[in-house]
Amino acid sequence: MQKLYIKIVVAIWAVMILSAGAAIAVVRASFSVGPDDSFGPINPSEIVSNIVEAGNMQTRDQGEAAFIDWFSSNAMFRNRLFVTIARDDGELLYESPAGRHPDNTIMTPTIPFEPVTVLRPEGKYLVRIVPVEAFRISPVQRSIARAAFQPQLLWLLLLIAIPMSVLLSVLIARYLVSPLRIFERAGTQLARGDLEVRVASELGDRGDEIAEFASNFDHMAGKIEGLVKAHQRLLRDVSHELRTPLARVLAAASLARKASGDGTAPEFDRIEQEVARLDSMISRLLTYAHLDADEARISKAEVRLDRLVADIAEESRIEADAENRQIVLDVMPFSTVLGDAELLRSCIENVLRNALRYTPPHSAVDVMLKRTSLVCELTIRDHGPGVAEEELEHLFKPFYQTDPAREPQFSGYGIGLAIADKAIELHNGWIEAENADGGGLLVRITLPLAN
Repeated sequence: MQKLYIKIVVAIWAVMILSAGAAIAVVRASFSVGPDDSFGPINPSEIVSNIVEAGNMQTRDQGEAAFIDWFSSNAMFRNRLFVTIARDDGELLYESPAGRHPDNTIMTPTIPFEPVTVLRPEGKYLVRIVPVEAFRISPVQRSIARAAFQPQLLWLLLLIAIPMSVLLSVLIARYLVSPLRIFERAGTQLARGDLEVRVASELGDRGDEIAEFASNFDHMAGKIEGLVKAHQRLLRDVSHELRTPLARVLAAASLARKASGDGTAPEFDRIEQEVARLDSMISRLLTYAHLDADEARISKAEVRLDRLVADIAEESRIEADAENRQIVLDVMPFSTVLGDAELLRSCIENVLRNALRYTPPHSAVDVMLKRTSLVCELTIRDHGPGVAEEELEHLFKPFYQTDPAREPQFSGYGIGLAIADKAIELHNGWIEAENADGGGLLVRITLPLAN
């Protein structure tokens, strides 16, 4: 998001700078400004003085009247230039009509034009020539033109304009990016399972497309929340409803065994075994449904995780020895966490039994517990075939089974790791799986320390 923020600031700032540069270039191309701060289609510092000198030379020996007539008879002076001729004592001798309003009042140019001094045999004259365009230029246009042709003033304006443009760009970028940050945070919360997250109330009444998108996002989040809750309710209700007929099947099998007179028939053992498996699966489903519910809460107390792991490993050694498998235990003492001891026991047992199931005979399952200043980290590694990389992220989803787990010798329901994932999540920890170096699957459980 930070990259988008910077891009917007730079883009707006660049547009402002380019626009200002283009405006200055247009002004410089439209006006010819001299060092005397006057400008127009005719440059007084060069052309005007030449015009006055030409009129002086052509009428030098013809007297004052010829000099004045030279200006009054020229059509350019009557239509495009406002000309005044005065003696050095201030007496006005001639004034062209180009500089007058329709009511015959004299116009006032918006910028000053200094008169040109002419020395003639008859005396000294002051000739002032002003382009008609100078009467039409506003003070704002004058300021822009002056800035375009005066480097000192231009740099001063840039020193003021650049910080202001950057500030404006930052404010605009923040206005555009801040809603995206709200959406980013809400999307992250939604992905983590917070189905009650909404964004429209945070954005306020903007009345634009972003507000419409926020409304659609909230509608989508509401739909997802409804579907997930319906799924949880269905899973819980169906599991509860299945337990009653299973209990009846088990009771009927027991009665049939007694009534048959041959209570050792293998068919009865098979019925009871399958019912027991179904009951175990339903119990796991109910556990998962409870942990997955939005209102799921656990009671927390200090748990010595090192002792708990050691107890679980000791209990599992009987099963491991029967299958010619070993459990190699390495735990760091005084590893204390806050949590539900029984729920953590169930979670770790699920992972450890899963590892014992897949590790080959005459091999070991490595169980290691270590702690840092902030967390306890428990790793359980088998030496089995491992899992395809693309399947690792699906291991903790309910009912998901990898291809080797579908083989008859690997019986399971694909629910144990899902329960472990939810249990660890309720303890503010996380669980992850990866293929270990040298083969096998390694499951890592991380929990925050009690302190």
